[in-house]
Amino acid sequence: MFAVFAFAAVAASSASALSSVWLVNGALAPLTLVTSESLGVVLLEDMGSTPAMVNCEEVLNEGWVGPGSEDEVTSVVFMKKCAVPAKAEKLNKEESTNFCKSGTEATATAVNLPWKTLIVLVGAVFLDQLTAAGTGPGYKVECTNILGGKSTDECTTQKGTTELTNEGASAVLSEFPAAPAESEFANCTIGGELQGLVSGNVDIFPPAGDTLAVSEG
Repeated sequence: MFAVFAFAAVAASSASALSSVWLVNGALAPLTLVTSESLGVVLLEDMGSTPAMVNCEEVLNEGWVGPGSEDEVTSVVFMKKCAVPAKAEKLNKEESTNFCKSGTEATATAVNLPWKTLIVLVGAVFLDQLTAAGTGPGYKVECTNILGGKSTDECTTQKGTTELTNEGASAVLSEFPAAPAESEFANCTIGGELQGLVSGNVDIFPPAGDTLAVSEG
């Protein structure tokens, strides 16, 4: 939800960013409980010299929007274990054998919750940006590695942005940029600094019977 998967992002210039707000039922949002769910597959990647990647589905989240521009994620639940493909990609786009063993299942969990974010308007695009302090938001992946042992990799970031799009009154879509800035990748315990990436989209839903949107402030 929001920047829930944001290990990489399009950087927004503070000089060109304008304030934006959450709307509930067409009015400035008070503190409002919202939920979200992933659309399709969410990829958790460590793109270091021994790259690893897992494919996760059915990721459910809970958090708050409002007042105004503020929002946060308080709960992230992976409803089932993540699949492990045969190949993973390094930061230079080179494919290699996945360090997590293909055909096994991996466990993913969120770390350092809650994750606080803030929406801004850059040009005509609404962006939701992490406002982490100290140890940033992230994920921990536990898998069986290609050597037959168990590995734990934790990737965290203090930067990250997703793009928000109103989907009628039913939801707000949070999407990852197609070409993320390398400087905003996550730091991973196995791969090292600026090697972690998450990609995927989520729908954010208001309480039943309400509408939800983002708007210029």
